Amino acid sequence: MSNIYNMDPSRIPAQLLSGIGFIGAGTILRDGFNVKGLTTAAGLLAVTCIGLSIGAGFYLGGIVTTLIVYIILSYSYKISDKLDHFDILELNVKINNEVSKTLIAIEEILSKYQVEIKQMKRPKKEDRDEDGETIRIIGNYNKKGFKKNELVRTLVAIENIEEVLQEED
Repeated sequence: MSNIYNMDPSRIPAQLLSGIGFIGAGTILRDGFNVKGLTTAAGLLAVTCIGLSIGAGFYLGGIVTTLIVYIILSYSYKISDKLDHFDILELNVKINNEVSKTLIAIEEILSKYQVEIKQMKRPKKEDRDEDGETIRIIGNYNKKGFKKNELVRTLVAIENIEEVLQEED
């Protein structure tokens, strides 16, 4: 009996991987400097590949890969925590007058707390309030021993600062 169907078995994995890749791309979210969902997207692709290898009859490769992926996903956070010492600090500081002197004081305090300023943004002249302006500050700091509450308390103690708001992660 001859094969009456013209089948290409490589079409199933190709469509599966492109579909799961599309779903994985939807799990990746970017918020400022933060990117979340990369591990989820990689995990989806890894599980898809494992399923394809098991479905193709390559059981040993699927089992070994499952164990490797499990170990990586279960224990990689320990390595990541040791390597990732820096975090991002985002502050909105409302200053009521003498902005330039106050900015110098803020810079000195952030330097004392070893915060590396990445961006400091003043609102446009037409967007400034009469009673003050809010300066947005973004910087990096070392997580170990960093006292965020003490820093905010020190900033609020500056004479011309009305409030300090920290952006949520």
